[in-house]
Amino acid sequence: MHTTKSFASDPDRPCTLQSECSLRALRSRSAPFYIAAIATVVLCATATASAQSTPSEIDDDWTRIVPGDVRFYVEMNDLADVRKQFRRMGIWSTVVEIREQGGTMAGQPSWQLRTRELLGLDAEEVVTELLGQRSAIMAVTPAEWDNGVLLAELADPQTLERLLKAANAKSLAPEGAVRRYQLASGLTLAHSGRLIAIGPAADPDELWSRTVLLMSGQRGPSLSARADFAALRSRLSPLPQGLLYTVRQPSEPAVVADCSRLLVGVWLELDEIVCEIRGHRAERSEGATAIDSAALERMPATTLAAWVGQIDFPALRRRALPTEDFSLAYLFLATFGQIQIGERSMLESLGPNGRIIVARDPPGLATGFDLPAITTILDAREADGFIETLDTLMDIMAKSLALMTTGGDESEMKRVGVKTHRCEDVELHSVAMGPALARRLGISFLRKMEPCWAVLDGQLVISSSKAHVEEIVRALRGKGPRLTQTAAARRLAPVAESPEPVAEFVFLRSHALSAMLSNWLSYVEENHPQALRAEWWRSWAMQRMAERLRLGVALETDKQRSNRAVVVEISEASPAWKYLMQGDIVLAAAGRPLGEKAAQDVAERYRNRGDAEHFELQVLRGDETLTVRIPVQPVAQLDLDAFDPARAIRQLAALARCTETVTFYRYLTRPERFDARLIIRWRTE
Repeated sequence: MHTTKSFASDPDRPCTLQSECSLRALRSRSAPFYIAAIATVVLCATATASAQSTPSEIDDDWTRIVPGDVRFYVEMNDLADVRKQFRRMGIWSTVVEIREQGGTMAGQPSWQLRTRELLGLDAEEVVTELLGQRSAIMAVTPAEWDNGVLLAELADPQTLERLLKAANAKSLAPEGAVRRYQLASGLTLAHSGRLIAIGPAADPDELWSRTVLLMSGQRGPSLSARADFAALRSRLSPLPQGLLYTVRQPSEPAVVADCSRLLVGVWLELDEIVCEIRGHRAERSEGATAIDSAALERMPATTLAAWVGQIDFPALRRRALPTEDFSLAYLFLATFGQIQIGERSMLESLGPNGRIIVARDPPGLATGFDLPAITTILDAREADGFIETLDTLMDIMAKSLALMTTGGDESEMKRVGVKTHRCEDVELHSVAMGPALARRLGISFLRKMEPCWAVLDGQLVISSSKAHVEEIVRALRGKGPRLTQTAAARRLAPVAESPEPVAEFVFLRSHALSAMLSNWLSYVEENHPQALRAEWWRSWAMQRMAERLRLGVALETDKQRSNRAVVVEISEASPAWKYLMQGDIVLAAAGRPLGEKAAQDVAERYRNRGDAEHFELQVLRGDETLTVRIPVQPVAQLDLDAFDPARAIRQLAALARCTETVTFYRYLTRPERFDARLIIRWRTE
């Protein structure tokens, strides 16, 4: 199905896998490794490598020597050859740029220096001689990859002799035909022919020892023999050049698409990288249907990004409410969840089929800022009822904003309101909210903003830009340029030509999005330079965390008895909304009576609730004393030292510059399965 090329990974990462200490240092400043591995495969691989993989002297299936309890495994091929291609294409300079922007942790030497300390080899030798042919990392859990075992196939047998000598290795008792060594740095090494396995000091979970037993031919549970792993691999096309396998609990935040098990295969073509993703869902996903591929073909030529799929709005509302964070999303879900249209709420009348299209806001371009235009197109029962409701809500919002901005000038308020006009056969409703927003927030580029809503072919359209809706309408009616008329059109072909129905589709013109991100950074640098500093973002994040740690209940100390607190007001966004009443008297919190500063005690104990999933209050309501257990989210322990969104945007823009388009589509398969394909096309100019 795919021609065999070469598989790439960020050459900085594998070298750090040699040391428990250096791995922990790296993990503390980066995302979980399996996410980093995916990003490395997606963004650093290149399809121009032409070297064919040479036949291995060892078993081609390394999963036979991977212990069966391993829940994290990444394998890669031809790293050294790919790096040469990176340099020829100029991609390597981007990788170096990102590494330099990331900096080095205080007090920690760079990985290049650590390789000499741990293995006796410099960075270049590690990449070309140790990891360049074929390598893999395994761990019992994704969270414990710093205690993982590295497998590598040496291109030259003499490399092993140099490594053992440079690392001052001491020979240990062999395990059958497998020779074992202790390195001066504390690492352990075993080899059989050209295959080596390097483990962490002390081998805390005995993963290295069990790998050695499998290498020696002894019986034992292996990853390849696991039925669940074999089932995922059977759905993957043969001979991938890269492989990633991970197992996670459904409750973990880094779970991909609710998959408890995930397998990713990677192939490299002439000018693109292809990833097949196979997963087993923790919960069945029922009710999905195939998307209309014709809708993709009729998108306007200005499209920068698009998503087509299904949204379960009632389920989204159930998950999102109540919430501690009173946001626009909360307001949308709460409002449309309560307003009735016929027998259903507005929220229940939306979806499930939907589209989101992103472009540059045409009027906004005159401001010098690439303001994104975001348009959502949704199935809607009784769509006309939505338009009437939106007319009322947006009119009230626009007039209220005008009053607040002008200090109560009613004449200004009267000039703002909902207007209608026709584009082809569609009536568009809009309100010029931009001028008031720009004055209110002090952000000049918002002055051209004109939210718009309409009914288009029976679907509800809600957009941040009237001009963008006009582009969409004209493209649908064949009166304006379409995406299929651009050079990016062939990226849409796999969906229309797919032998299997497609349930979800994502399309990014990544190089154009990179230009938009760079424009944002330039604007911030010129107008708000403080927002480019990491300390500014850390201060902002700490304030946000402080807000989220509030219970959302206004209390005052009881005037008659200072060790009691009276409930004055409860926010609808508070987790206590359904559990407390105005006038309740709080006697104790978190199992302890309150002190002389009762109101402050309740707030402080809530902030310090730690991992608790309930916050307990003893309350006097009338003549009855109640124990109220309020369901709450555990307090997240966040390390903000590396929190720097401006740097992250720079890095994302740098990576996106290397690619032309990114296409993702998920197949319509059985409810317990997740089957998808990701295609990244490299920019060759």
